[in-house]
Amino acid sequence: MGNRWYQKATVQTAVVGGVFLTIVTAIVEFSPKRRLERQVAGLEAQLAPFRAVAVERFGGNEQQALAKLAAQLGELQTQLQREAGTIRRFDVAAVANLTGDWKSTSPPDLSKLFRTGGRGSDIRAELKTEDADMRWVEFTDITPPRMVAGEHNSWILDYGGQVPAGSWLLGANRNDLQTCGSVEMTFYGIDHNTTQDGVITVNSLTLTFYVNGIPACRCEYHPNFRAQLTGEQGSPVKIQLAGPVTVQPIP
Repeated sequence: MGNRWYQKATVQTAVVGGVFLTIVTAIVEFSPKRRLERQVAGLEAQLAPFRAVAVERFGGNEQQALAKLAAQLGELQTQLQREAGTIRRFDVAAVANLTGDWKSTSPPDLSKLFRTGGRGSDIRAELKTEDADMRWVEFTDITPPRMVAGEHNSWILDYGGQVPAGSWLLGANRNDLQTCGSVEMTFYGIDHNTTQDGVITVNSLTLTFYVNGIPACRCEYHPNFRAQLTGEQGSPVKIQLAGPVTVQPIP
């Protein structure tokens, strides 16, 4: 009986040759050099429209035109980032921790807790920006204050406000905020009748600043400030916490 078709030398040679050609093609096709050439070709295709724009806009040598276009795009990106950080609206959320030997287990009457201060503001804080002196910032339009029981005979008080139109801070850049200085708050409804010993302590105060509605930075005060409440002093009680406190950016 003659050799089967697949046993013939010519067929075996062809099969081996075909397999070898396939392997070589795969090695060449998927080699690092080939992949790199493909990536370069892809980048060249993506860069083609920019080459056309660059030459049309700046003329002259293609490489020089591309360099000028890249520089212009970099400047535009910087301007956009700067514009995104420009303060158009500036809000504050204040959270204070108060302790004292309170006579009641209920917080003071919130409707009387805060009132507009003598300067037409509900809370005042000093802020320093880059290349400028420390200046006062006034916040109005206070949100309804909230006071809840904390640990160890303390109350957690939080409220918020917004700088009014025309504030010097509007138009500045959020990245220029550097330091918080003194903070002034006025407490209404907290007087010597609300505590056993007539003393309240401000354990901490955190000011969180919102730029254009987005949390941008915070200042944290840890003063352990004691205020002696007397019958002559009564309500309101003005609290002033001293700085400086570093502005901490919020990622």
